[in-house]
Amino acid sequence: MAVSIRKATGSYYTNPAVARFLARWAINRPGERVLEPSFGEGVFLSAARERLADLGGVGQVVGVDIDQTAWTNANGAFPHFELILDDFFKISPGALGLFDAVIGNPPFIRYHCFTGEARARALALAAAKGVDIPALASAWAPFLVHSVSHLVPGGRLGMVAPYEVTYANYARPVVAYLAKSFGDVRCLTFDTPLFPALNEKTVLLLCSGFGQSTRQVAFHRYESSSVLGNSLGESDYTVSVEDWGGGSAKAGLLTLPAEIRQLYLNLTTHAGASRLGQLMDLTIGYVTGANDFFHLNRTEVERNGLASNYLRLAVRRSSDFGSVGLAIRGQDAEALADSDSHWLFLPAGRLDPSAQRYIEAGEKTGVHTNYKCRTRKPWYVVPGIRVPEMMMSVFSTSTPRLVANEAGLVASNSVLVLTKSRPGVNRLAVAASALTNLAQLSAEIEGHALGGGALKFEPAEARNWLLPYRPGSGPLAQPSPQVLDRLDQLCRTQPKSAQIMADEVFLRDGLELKPADIDALRDGTAILRAWRQHRRVEEA
Repeated sequence: MAVSIRKATGSYYTNPAVARFLARWAINRPGERVLEPSFGEGVFLSAARERLADLGGVGQVVGVDIDQTAWTNANGAFPHFELILDDFFKISPGALGLFDAVIGNPPFIRYHCFTGEARARALALAAAKGVDIPALASAWAPFLVHSVSHLVPGGRLGMVAPYEVTYANYARPVVAYLAKSFGDVRCLTFDTPLFPALNEKTVLLLCSGFGQSTRQVAFHRYESSSVLGNSLGESDYTVSVEDWGGGSAKAGLLTLPAEIRQLYLNLTTHAGASRLGQLMDLTIGYVTGANDFFHLNRTEVERNGLASNYLRLAVRRSSDFGSVGLAIRGQDAEALADSDSHWLFLPAGRLDPSAQRYIEAGEKTGVHTNYKCRTRKPWYVVPGIRVPEMMMSVFSTSTPRLVANEAGLVASNSVLVLTKSRPGVNRLAVAASALTNLAQLSAEIEGHALGGGALKFEPAEARNWLLPYRPGSGPLAQPSPQVLDRLDQLCRTQPKSAQIMADEVFLRDGLELKPADIDALRDGTAILRAWRQHRRVEEA
């Protein structure tokens, strides 16, 4: 199946070695009943057959899949299994009997493809179990909840899950439900992705003792799936369900050596440190619904004769911060104005003929029928335009940038915007503190890595970003203008030197950290960045 089709349908088929591991773990006795609720190419069906044979029994294996081709192929390969062609969400708990083990790889269909009746039915099934999953959740979340409903008391669930389970807000009620439903919950993470061709980061969830409960989730870290053995051994790190639900525990912490992990955890409660969300409000920028229409370059502006009062200079993407210092200033705005498509068309009030002609030209191409556009009246007025006090990059290959907005630009939804700074906050000092190795380590922990190795921040993750800054008086809260000017210059021309100076100002002098502690934070950043970028693979 082509990569593009797999991404659209959520069909991420599992490595046979991973399927065999899950089958060995989940199927404990001959004659057990096993359910595979989305069998796809049949790797879990094959693993279940092999495991039952090794145990000296046949057992009963039941498989479900919604795809006609997958069902036809599996019927030929597994003639003694009960294979059902249906939507798993249409199968009521108990309709197939109950099972000792449920194993598989749920569909990873994203929310924008997981729509209509199918989504409503899936979310209703989860809600019936007391799990309130937001409508923006991907299909795997209610799929896991529904899978649990088919287990006997004491049963086991062994599932592949996207890495989102460790950080996404909508995953938290799922994790809480698993902890409430099983006596033991374990999460296995891998430095090398299980699906390298698809760039989809995943974990394995092992849940045993259905009908019991636990208050913690144990993490096991592996370099790759090839080192999975017959037993798990001791966990590397344990997270309480309360910490996970509160967003304060991150799977990336287990990758750090114990001493660096403890140093970081100690600094999260330091009197001189703050979470970004404690300093300012934070949200995404505006959404146009048709970027090619609403964003123009200078040549297009002149060709269409658009007046300046209908235009605002905008930050379009995280890469726009590449060469700026602690703040976006006049010279930075001028560079954006001359680059590609940074002028936002923002008509308001009574339109002159040039603006009217441009809008009519857009309507001839059907721009006004785009989803976001057709829900607005008038369609060409983009809501949510604000001039933020600061901006933060959403995507980065190294570390996120946080900059003050001294040029008064607006920002699209590819950038996070910060407003309403708390009393006493020095925005340039906040930007400078983000250069430190404490902030960079925190970025690796609080953000999440995409399959290609980029670091991404959702608003909730950005609010939790730890900075060595606390508003108030004194040199840490209010560094001298000379210090901030020097950091701004270095940030533009010598980023590594800027980081060294920021560490001296905020970590050595401000938090009074020892040189060895600063080195440990630097090492931790390097470890997590290498761990994240190690996932970068060739796109299929």
